[in-house]
Amino acid sequence: MGVPYMISGVYGVLPGAARNGHHWNDDFQRLVNQHGWNSFVYLTFEPVSFEKLGEAEQKLYDDAVNAGLPVLNKRRPSDNAHSIGYTLSEETKRLQSHAKKGKRYAAKRWALLSPDGALHEIIGLKEFCRKHGLEASCVSRVARGLRPVHKGWRKAAGDPKR
Repeated sequence: MGVPYMISGVYGVLPGAARNGHHWNDDFQRLVNQHGWNSFVYLTFEPVSFEKLGEAEQKLYDDAVNAGLPVLNKRRPSDNAHSIGYTLSEETKRLQSHAKKGKRYAAKRWALLSPDGALHEIIGLKEFCRKHGLEASCVSRVARGLRPVHKGWRKAAGDPKR
């Protein structure tokens, strides 16, 4: 019937969703409902570098179209697309980030003890970590009590109110 192809992706998600009638691609779900799951096959291909991914995908698309196979175009908007939120432009993200900097309630507050025992009350973890050469995700785990120490930095007793 058709050949859904994936150069990279999660293979376990597609069959379960399609078999249960809840696949995100409406065209694909309609074809599965009409012809059954066993009418489709997966083809795997050799790994492709990120730089050549678009070229490889275009070749697969062209080959499928030339062979007369039905192609499910993921780029065409669905008539009844589900709401998954929205994406902000890079400019909007930058402006929002700039507006929050220095605001008392925009950033979480943290209290840490440095390796030499000095207390640091922090507002804006990412900037603090950049300044001190620390990993923000690790320091966040330390501050939340999920990790005891990161590069000598420890959670201070009596964490400030957030």
